[in-house]
Amino acid sequence: MPVPGTKREHWAVENAAAASLRLTAEDLTEIAALPAPRGSWD
Repeated sequence: MPVPGTKREHWAVENAAAASLRLTAEDLTEIAALPAPRGSWD
């Protein structure tokens, strides 16, 4: 199954590295304060 953004190997490696990203409580608070998405696929 194709994964968007992984046409090139270096992009797949970069995307996989995101799995190790750790968000702080401050990061999560900032994300929660963002406006709701408009026109999403939901």
